Amino acid sequence: EPYNDWNQRFAELTEDEKVTSWRKGYPGGVDIFYLACYDVDGFRDLVFKEKLFEMVEKDSVDQDKLKTDDLALLEFAFTWLKTVAERGVGK
Repeated sequence: EPYNDWNQRFAELTEDEKVTSWRKGYPGGVDIFYLACYDVDGFRDLVFKEKLFEMVEKDSVDQDKLKTDDLALLEFAFTWLKTVAERGVGK
């Protein structure tokens, strides 16, 4: 079921040590994590205002889809959070 899949993916994200470390250590990390996971419209605004899509592989991002498709945006949010955490962005 799609709900269970997203629930599992969210659990993996919140259990990821690098993501947790980034979220707690990066200034504004908690707020950005909240936007990415819970405030779709707020995160969408941030994605385009700050061009967050430039921080992941360009081939994997359909900017038009991010503007209108909430699930595509959530998928991007999870990918983006893992990417910045692995790179240690902001530390």
